[in-house]
Amino acid sequence: MNNDNLENNSGNGDNSNHLLKQVVSGDDVKLDEAVSINDSNGANTNEIVSSNNNTSSSSINEMVSPNTRKQLMTDSELLYNFIGNNYQKFIMSKFNFAAFFLSFFYLLFRKMYFYSFLIMLIYVVVPIFIKNTVYLCGIFLTINFILGLVANKIYLKHCDNEINNIRYKYSFYDNDSLRSACRKNGGTSIISVIMGLILNACLIILFIGLYLYFIDKVSFSDLFKKIVDLYIKKSTG
Repeated sequence: MNNDNLENNSGNGDNSNHLLKQVVSGDDVKLDEAVSINDSNGANTNEIVSSNNNTSSSSINEMVSPNTRKQLMTDSELLYNFIGNNYQKFIMSKFNFAAFFLSFFYLLFRKMYFYSFLIMLIYVVVPIFIKNTVYLCGIFLTINFILGLVANKIYLKHCDNEINNIRYKYSFYDNDSLRSACRKNGGTSIISVIMGLILNACLIILFIGLYLYFIDKVSFSDLFKKIVDLYIKKSTG
């Protein structure tokens, strides 16, 4: 009777061994590297199952996409990396004095090119049609005051749009790449201010030339001389 039980246990052990081979081979785990199965003791079987679970866990960790890891970065963290050191000022302040005094140059400094171009056009076109200095000063002060009030809101909206674009563009990148992209696309730029000065000068010359040609009917050959005369006249008086 005992022999029959031993034979049955041995047969069950062979079947367990065969089944474990099938299960483990399905996860590409080499049985040669695993602990040998002891038919009379289930401890080694548990070790193989535990090893199989560890392999599955490591495989799952490797399969976690950078997109999933990317979601660990909150919007506030990305916004901080995008803005830089003045993060708290944009969040807490209601009035931007830098935007009030520097106007579109500040917008260029903060890489808000679309809004800066619009303000720049106003500054170039309005003086051509309004000659009164008092009116001009009143208009420009009003524009600057409004810009000081809304600059932070506009900039935070600009940051939100840019960060969403970065999330989409770098959807399969890790957190470090997201931070680097935010710092690169955000922050400040002195070069943009210099390019804005050059563009502003070109726009002034262009619009004055168009005004003289179409309104004052100045001939094309005399445009440059007339523009220089107007510039000298304004500079000296």
